[in-house]
Amino acid sequence: MGEYGNRALEGAKRKGAMACKTGFNRRSCPYEDHRTYRGAVTFSRAFIKAWLEGWDETNKELKDEDR
Repeated sequence: MGEYGNRALEGAKRKGAMACKTGFNRRSCPYEDHRTYRGAVTFSRAFIKAWLEGWDETNKELKDEDR
């Protein structure tokens, strides 16, 4: 298993990396910030974070290759 220790989060990170490689911008993250009826945050933020980390890491790698 990867750095998250959770297959679903690893998948979200891979999807973010693939989105970057295929030309999607950072704001195209498909995960939404869901809240409970009382306004508490849910686990959805972990998926957002994982997707964005995948996108950011890949974007940095692609920029480093262009140098």
